[in-house]
Amino acid sequence: MKTTAKPTTKTTKIAKTTKIAKTTTQIAQHAQTRLKSFTRLKSFRRSSTGKPLYLFHGNFGSMEVPLDRWVKAQIRRNVRDGSGKTRYDSAFHVFEDTTALDAWRRSLTHPKWLATVKVRHTRPKIQSRYRVTLAHYLYLSSAAWQSAQCIQPLRD
Repeated sequence: MKTTAKPTTKTTKIAKTTKIAKTTTQIAQHAQTRLKSFTRLKSFRRSSTGKPLYLFHGNFGSMEVPLDRWVKAQIRRNVRDGSGKTRYDSAFHVFEDTTALDAWRRSLTHPKWLATVKVRHTRPKIQSRYRVTLAHYLYLSSAAWQSAQCIQPLRD
């Protein structure tokens, strides 16, 4: 008599209060997607010399974004978002598409530079006002930075 094994369940803690159960199949699929790279949109500041800078926090002590190489995010545990209410593990904030970007542009006070980047090991940011993805790895090519667009704040 054959018995079929039920998939085991592993619980992952995502923000201190939220638990999500994942089957072993979902965990395996997630491990494979961590290695894939995705094209996303990321906003930067531009230095007086024309180099890309991170918006708010530096990465490993530097505000300058290196070009043409993969950069690993300095993951800070249990940080607060801009509202001061939600806690999460930090990473590079990227937008999946321009519809998510339009809502964010309404909150801008100064122009920013928008470039297409490649990212790896992504996860959604829980409880964000805007549809933002967090990425552990970021690649900004020189060509993408040269073609970056200046985005102005949207006013009603």
